[in-house]
Amino acid sequence: MRDEVPDGQLRRQLTNVRRIAVERPNHLAADATGDTLSRASWYDGRTVTVLDKEHNLYATIEAPATIDATFDRLTDEYGFVLPLADLLYSDPHAVLMEGVTYGRYLGIHQAAGVACHHLAFSQETIEWQIWIDAGDKPLPRKLVISYVQEPGEPQYSAVIRRWSLESEVPEGLFTFEAPEGAQKIDAKAMKRPEAEGAAPPETTPKGGN
Repeated sequence: MRDEVPDGQLRRQLTNVRRIAVERPNHLAADATGDTLSRASWYDGRTVTVLDKEHNLYATIEAPATIDATFDRLTDEYGFVLPLADLLYSDPHAVLMEGVTYGRYLGIHQAAGVACHHLAFSQETIEWQIWIDAGDKPLPRKLVISYVQEPGEPQYSAVIRRWSLESEVPEGLFTFEAPEGAQKIDAKAMKRPEAEGAAPPETTPKGGN
């Protein structure tokens, strides 16, 4: 969920549902549907393909040999940032803590229906909170980012309702097959223009952006 705060208009909250499959070190598939987009992505260790399901358009680019390097390239060269990407790096703690200036442990609180360790952090341009499952599998369950320097201080929040760590990956999950009638376009054309006055919707804490 994320806020949009257009100039002179009421705040509104928009929601998307995302499903992500990861097979380290070099396979990933993601699907997103909701209020702002209908998109799927595939990374097979050699290329990244993004499909705009609503308009049946897709773009493919060459990619590095690891998930970490691919995320960095997508951000630096194409402006794509997969939501919650920081949690999918090989060392999430190092990525999340980059640029943190202050942090605090807030206690045990509920998120996604389970008891969690609740922590809050501050960076140069954002404040963010994370809830970590307090059970025997310390997995992230919720993330909230506040864009404190944006007008209206909009928020981005994600609740991770289900983790599946032992699933067998279906054959072909990380391989893109173009739908019938799909048109190939330049990758830079896939970036969705942001609404005026809205917070960056695809941003996680890395680097304080």
